[in-house]
Formats: sequence, C-alpha cells, structure tokens
Amino acid sequence: MLKNKAYSKYYFRIVVEIMVLAILLLLNIGMVGAVTGTPDALQETQLQDALQMPGRLEANGTHSVFIRDDATGGNCTLVGTWDNSTKTCTLTTNLAETIQIDNDGITLNGNGHTITGRGMGNGVDLITRSHITIKNLIVEKFVSGIFLSQSDYNNLTNNTISNNSIGIYFLYYPSSFNNLTGNTVKNNINTGIIIRGHYNNFTSNIVSNNSDGFYIYSSANNTLKNNTISYNSDNGIFSDWGSYYNKFISNTISNNLGSGLIVRYGANNSFTENKVSSNSVGIIIANEGAYKIFNNYFNNSNNTQIFYSSGIWNITEQPGTNIIGGPYLGGNFWAYPNGTGFSQTCPDNNNNKDGLCDVRYTLTKNNIDYLPLAAKAATNNLIKNPGFESGTSTWIFYMNGNGKFTVAPPGYEGSKSGNVVLYTGSTNIQLYQKGISLEPKTPYRLSFAAYSTTGHDLKVKLIKHVSPFTRYGLDQTFNLSASWQEFSTEFTTTGFTGSINNGRLMFYLAPFAKAGDKYYIDNVRLEKI
Repeated sequence: MLKNKAYSKYYFRIVVEIMVLAILLLLNIGMVGAVTGTPDALQETQLQDALQMPGRLEANGTHSVFIRDDATGGNCTLVGTWDNSTKTCTLTTNLAETIQIDNDGITLNGNGHTITGRGMGNGVDLITRSHITIKNLIVEKFVSGIFLSQSDYNNLTNNTISNNSIGIYFLYYPSSFNNLTGNTVKNNINTGIIIRGHYNNFTSNIVSNNSDGFYIYSSANNTLKNNTISYNSDNGIFSDWGSYYNKFISNTISNNLGSGLIVRYGANNSFTENKVSSNSVGIIIANEGAYKIFNNYFNNSNNTQIFYSSGIWNITEQPGTNIIGGPYLGGNFWAYPNGTGFSQTCPDNNNNKDGLCDVRYTLTKNNIDYLPLAAKAATNNLIKNPGFESGTSTWIFYMNGNGKFTVAPPGYEGSKSGNVVLYTGSTNIQLYQKGISLEPKTPYRLSFAAYSTTGHDLKVKLIKHVSPFTRYGLDQTFNLSASWQEFSTEFTTTGFTGSINNGRLMFYLAPFAKAGDKYYIDNVRLEKI
C-alpha cells in the first residue's frame, strides 16, 4: 500500500515536470516567432503587449509582470517603486499576474502584498537566474507559488506561499546554493516544497497543511534546519531516489498523517536533534544506505518502520547536552505517547549520571541504538502544568488590549502548548504563574521552548507577585524565531533574605509583540540547581 502510494506520487510529479517543460518550450517557440516574424506582425505583437500592460499574456493564459535591470525596472514602476541603485522593486499593490525576473542581482520586495493566480502558471518565475532576493511576498492560487529552474545563489525570505498546487518548486534542472529562510508554506494541494538541487539551505520555515511538507528527489548536500513541519496530510519530509549527504537538523516534525520522515533509495543522509512526535509513523526507511540518526526525540505510537536498510543510530558516548537536556550524547530518545516507550522505562543504574539507558535498543537486526537516551529523573520543577497538557490551569493572562490565551497544538513536547493570540497592540502583556516558593541567594535554572509567528521576542521576569514588585534576580530578553527553539538560563535569586512563596514567573510580551502576533510556549521549567 505504501509502495503503491509512493510510486503514484512519484509519477504524478514526473507528469507535472513534463507539463512545465512543455509550457517553457511553447513560450520559447512563441518568443522566436515574435522575433522572426514580419515587421507588421512584430508591430502587432508590440501593440498587444502594450494594451495588456502591466504584463504580457502568456501561452498558459496568465499575464506576467517583468522585472528587469533598466531605468524603470521593466514593469516595476507600473506596480511599485524601483530603486535603480539597489536593483530593488518594491510592490505597492496586489497583483493577479505572474512575476518573472529577467536579470540577475534583483531584489523583489513584496512589501506584504499578494499576487493571486487562477490556478495556472507560476506565481514567481526564476529561470536561469542568480543572486535574486524575494521577500515579504504572499503568493497564492498558482500551479507553483515560486518556481526555480537552473537558478543558483538566490534568497527567499519571509514569504507566505499558500493555496497553490505546489508551494515552492525546484524543477528537474538542478537549482543550487539557494537559501530559503523564514517562509510559511501552507495549505498547498500537493507538496509544500519540492527540492531537486544541491547545497541549498532551508532554515526556520513553517511548512504545514500540504500533502508532503518537503519532497527531495535526486538531490545532495542540502540542509534542512530549524523548520517546523506539521499537519501535512501525507509525510513531513520525503527524501526519495538518489538523494545523498543531506542533513536534517533541529527540525520539529509533528502531527503529520503519514510519517514524520520517509527516506529511501539514497545514502549518507544524517538526522540529528530533530523532534519527531505525534505522526502516524516517526520515520520510515526503505532501501537506504549508510545513514546516521542520533540525538533525536521520537514520540509516536509507531516510531520506526525499516525495510532492507542498515544504519548508525548512535555516536560514541561523549559529554554534551542531549535532546532532552541530559549531560551526555549517545543515541536517541524513544518515547510513546502513553509513557511506555523504551527510553521512558529503560534501566539507568548509574543513578542518571550519564542519562543513557544501560541496555541497547534493537529496532531490527541491522539497526541498533547502542546508547539510547534515558528519561531524566524527576526534578523539583517549581512550575505547575509546565507543558499546558492540563489546559490553562495555573496560568494567568493579562493585557490592556484585546487578545486571548488558550492551549493549542503543536506542542514542543506532547500535543499542546500555551498559545497567546494578540488582536491589538498593548503596552502590558503578561502570561504568568504566581505563588512560587524561592530560597534567597540560591542558583536556579529556567528553561522553556517557544516561538512566535512573526519571530518577535519576549522577556521573562521573576518578581514579587504584589507591590512593590521587587525583582528576584531574573529579567532577560529571549530572541525568538518563527519556529520552535529551546531556551535556558541560570541566575541567582536576589531581593529577599528569607524563604518566600510570593514569586511570579512572568512571560512579558510587550513591547515586542504587535497586533496579529501569535506566541507559542511549552515545557516551562524552573529548578533549583
């Protein structure tokens, strides 16, 4: 069943590529005909182009806006402003046309505007282009939101690509050395991002509610790092046919209806520091060679399915903070949502000094984690309901504006997280817990996971709960991104002499937060060191 479904998806993608290549060929034929036609025919073509400004009607029925390196930026001044010194086109209006960039070194700043298609063509075309920057653009209702073919050294930053057939598409011809950072790719009918290229970096993107999140085919030396990949109807990441030496680092992969990851018919791919939870299957490996998988967090009802493959599931034991905060690196953390996973129940007779299980974990005959991570011993966390699994209980939300506090998926650990949604701006936004007991002049450690949809920061304070709101030793700003990160800091209590029980630990969102922001917070821990 899995094999047949995967093959049908593969052939669907091949058909799409053939169709795109055919369209490109027709466009090239049309351009040649325009150039080689009679003067009258050429004048008629130019007249029709002028009547159809700001763009040209393409063979597939869509208009195009052309951005070029000339005095007006091609059609740029018809739809925005052109800075000739920086080669930047900044949109000042929404569009219903494809944007095609015809020269290298150009920046397209969408400035928050939307280009909307009619289910045909591509939103933005990059064909044999390099050193292009596309940022702050919303693209929806095209075949491909952003399309790259033989295009290298480009940057796609802070774009929203939604409701297309395919979100971002690297065509058959390799596109390499591109950087995609901070994009949101969601609600696309088929795949969020298709990769056919080498040495590309995909960092801090949110890829959700597509068919597959990422599909990687015949590609090498790409890096996927700090991405949030969730709620896709098939797989979070699908690494397929002839993909080698790709790195998957610190991604949060959760709540995908198929697998979190599926890798097959490649080799020498590595997976480390990923959080893979609440998927139907954590990772599927088939006919894959020489992979390395260590220091990952797996928490799925079915963590692995392995077929005709053997690989490495741990490194040599060495000091270093592992994925669950333990003091040694080794293998992976193996959990089940019901708390009976191998790492949750394995013996650790070293009194948890190394945080590694005392027995190996055999997945198959040729796939053994010799140093699985062990669950941390219970610690005295001063925060109640730290993972919001009990709803909003024990947490208090206040703002002098309009917003709400709920619990919502995805969780960094578990299925839930604290969610603050801001409908308006505010000068005072707090999410806090009160009645915390503290000892004077004592070292403590605060840790938590968080992100905001816009990457806006937050501050954490520890103060006296009532006036005069004395500071108790912690007042620190944390730099959030648009994907989950873990934060930890150590401090010594100040401002009181005897033991007290009136502490308030407060996440303070003003002045960083703006109207429309959403903050997610999880796994809050305050512990005496």
